[in-house]
Amino acid sequence: MTKTIKILLALAAGFGLYKLLTKKGLLKSTGDNFAARAELAGNMSFANSQLNIPLNFRIEQRKEAQVSIDGVKLAYNGYDLSSVTYSVNSQRMGQNGVISIVCAVPYSRLVAVIGQNITGWITKGNYDELLKGLQIKANIGVDNYKLQFAQPLNQVQTYNLSLQGVGSLGLTASKVRNIRPLSDYIAYIPPRSELNRADKILFPDGNEHDTVSLMRKVAQSTKSDTAKLAQWLKRGSLKDTLQSIWTFVYTHIQYVKDNPMIEQVRRPLRTLYDQQGDCDCYATLIASILENLGIKYQFRVAAYQRGWQHVYVIVPYEGGYYTVDPVLDQCFAEKQPTKTFEG
Repeated sequence: MTKTIKILLALAAGFGLYKLLTKKGLLKSTGDNFAARAELAGNMSFANSQLNIPLNFRIEQRKEAQVSIDGVKLAYNGYDLSSVTYSVNSQRMGQNGVISIVCAVPYSRLVAVIGQNITGWITKGNYDELLKGLQIKANIGVDNYKLQFAQPLNQVQTYNLSLQGVGSLGLTASKVRNIRPLSDYIAYIPPRSELNRADKILFPDGNEHDTVSLMRKVAQSTKSDTAKLAQWLKRGSLKDTLQSIWTFVYTHIQYVKDNPMIEQVRRPLRTLYDQQGDCDCYATLIASILENLGIKYQFRVAAYQRGWQHVYVIVPYEGGYYTVDPVLDQCFAEKQPTKTFEG
């Protein structure tokens, strides 16, 4: 065997091992890399008792992606300056793009954090000292990835991203559905007046286990939302009842993915009136119905090669379990996961 052939075989074997490890999740693909840089977009200005700081977020990734920026705050030597957080709606972006935002910091907050010497900096238009200690805090989302970071102005940071937190939950439905009207079941749910602003539970910083725990608490504490509906959907056998529940959710609740930066665990009544939700909203609604029927269930969180991506309900029976997942187009279907955990 010639030396050239040996080299080629070694390279092929190494590449094969790399692909295997990447597939198993032991190595991260370089395709997951992106660079984020926050920088001044122009001159700071002081008006209406607030310091206005124009910022550019330069995002560089290897391919076109859906990018969002949420919770932008300013800090000075580790102390928060902003009394308000700023968000930028998700937008489609090419390999290199810029998102601009103006952060307004109240003068009273500047004095509280930095002291009276800030007055001299502002009146003289000299912000050099301020810039030395200024940091940007933000959550950046690229497709289903998210990252929380803090950096001084004009400092570039590159990350290997991994799916993390509840923002990663969500297997996308295959199509937009023709949803049946609310009038089909309005007689079986409490009036809209029982809803309030607190019904969408925002959960931006937890992990997958936290999310599942919260979903169970919501399902158990809101049984009244689905008490009549559960009896309406009940059938003569466990399997027929689960088929009835799946069909109802699939045909009446449109799949709409949550903002990747903020997971929303809706109470069932909110989902029923909105007629939309993502996988955790589906699962919480189904769990609430099962709670009323006294049917034992578990939430299953599933990963597909990379990270935790989906949650749905399973109902154990002797010798196996039924899957109730209205994200998929068939009842009792289950997209084969690479790993799972139940909660």
